[in-house]
Amino acid sequence: MESSPTPQQDLHTSQTRHAQTLTRRSRLALAVAASLLGTIGFTACSPTSNSATPSMSGNAASNVQQVAPGAPGKAPTWAFSGKTGIGTSYEPYTQGQYQDAKQNPISRVWFSLAQGILTETMYGLIHNAQLKELQFVITGNGFVDTEKDNTISSIEYLDTDANGRPQSLAYKIINKDIEGKYQIEKHIFTDPDRDTLMMRVTFTAFEDGITPHLYVNPHIDNAGANDIGRIDTHTDNHANTHASNQALVAYTAAKDSSVMTVKSDLNFVQATTGFVGVSDGLADLADNGTLDKPYQTTSAQDKSTVGNIAFTASYPTLIKAKPVTFNLAIGFGKDEAQSLANADATLAAGYDAVLSAYKGDATHVGWHDYLSSLPAIANMANNTTDSGKLLYTSAMVLKAQEDKTCGRTDRLVIQSLGRYGFSSRAEYWL
Repeated sequence: MESSPTPQQDLHTSQTRHAQTLTRRSRLALAVAASLLGTIGFTACSPTSNSATPSMSGNAASNVQQVAPGAPGKAPTWAFSGKTGIGTSYEPYTQGQYQDAKQNPISRVWFSLAQGILTETMYGLIHNAQLKELQFVITGNGFVDTEKDNTISSIEYLDTDANGRPQSLAYKIINKDIEGKYQIEKHIFTDPDRDTLMMRVTFTAFEDGITPHLYVNPHIDNAGANDIGRIDTHTDNHANTHASNQALVAYTAAKDSSVMTVKSDLNFVQATTGFVGVSDGLADLADNGTLDKPYQTTSAQDKSTVGNIAFTASYPTLIKAKPVTFNLAIGFGKDEAQSLANADATLAAGYDAVLSAYKGDATHVGWHDYLSSLPAIANMANNTTDSGKLLYTSAMVLKAQEDKTCGRTDRLVIQSLGRYGFSSRAEYWL
């Protein structure tokens, strides 16, 4: 895909703001960059309590239109390549390879982070991207901000030991408005029991009139120019309100298309889908900070219209100094029913249970178990200048590069490491 400015960048005029966003990055960027050197050129094999202004849920407005105009939208691009984190669940081998089983389901979801937001997220195979980016748009008194362009971002591991060494590939991102009007905290990891990514979000407003909006730009099955988006409303039995809740559903016209479904356990006030740069929510919010031209879908039922689509979903306006916390789930599947079921099941399981399984607990093998299985890593950490922080990061990032489909691939990683001066003796602890 050709490179061109994103719609979010078009909304803002200050390059200085963007530079500020990029300057405060943690050491994690260096750690991940160093670890990923050995994975360049890899390809995967083929498959064998809330405080917010109360408001109505759903597209309740009478002006909701059905099919969004403006196909195909702006040419799709990929997200910023300077990643500050990658992650996936740890999955143990069964008889030397990955095998799906009821007692050991395999989660095939990988994600990346850059500029303080969720970027390319893969499902099925490690190289099969389904999402370009998911971020928040923030509106207030006289401004429309995008999270990646108008905040100062910091990132750290959500799970560390007493020496500050990461214990899993779960992350905490804090994005602070450069003018001090709001703050966004996000915890990001995957569900090891399902093909789902989970994100816990805490929004805090430091002035009145702040409204958060979720912005999602799918790129289903490694493209971005062939997508269809739809707002699906259905009864949600586990939501706090037990009311009708909305799902953001993306797929292509292909019969074998992957499907991505985004759900929230805090109901949207309004949701829309459209073509990027023409009829999407960013274009709608730009004039008055309100979604007043919502669309239900980007294509008729014949799936004849495709393009670069995006979703925008508004949350209730925040109350000053009263944080609001909610959970997001991005479910994937081979069809709509499967992707929705994955998203719903992750939200029903809840933040604490999914994070505990991701780390590793009494009933789940997780990243803690993987690190414990590396007998040499503790001694190696004693010979480092950072107490082993980069070492632990490297071990997990390399493990995360396996495609979880064709069995063991870590020997390929080791072969690549040899080109950069790493000893092949590392094989026995990977």
